[in-house]
Amino acid sequence: MGGGGGAGAVGGTGNIAVGAGSGGAGLEYSQFATVGGYPAGWFAGGGGGSTYSGSAGTGGNGGGGNGSPNGVASTSGKNGTGGGGGGASFGAEGSANGGSGIVIVRYPQ
Repeated sequence: MGGGGGAGAVGGTGNIAVGAGSGGAGLEYSQFATVGGYPAGWFAGGGGGSTYSGSAGTGGNGGGGNGSPNGVASTSGKNGTGGGGGGASFGAEGSANGGSGIVIVRYPQ
């Protein structure tokens, strides 16, 4: 029901009457926007929560996957961001995988 926490914010609280919580936001590193992230420059977002009724939670900025509504598969975190996978609901196959991480090495000029 509740969304997963991201690197920059906690996940949202779910409510059975309204729907699942969204994933928490990751962190933005604008200097790495050309490298990737989702949206560009965002990394490590939390996965959205699942729900039996109502709307599923969306993944947080930073590549978090969306949760699943009743019986529908959730989405994985975006590769290269370290985003969490979305949660699974009743009747779905299981929670989705988190996205692969990324290592960025900077050398002083």
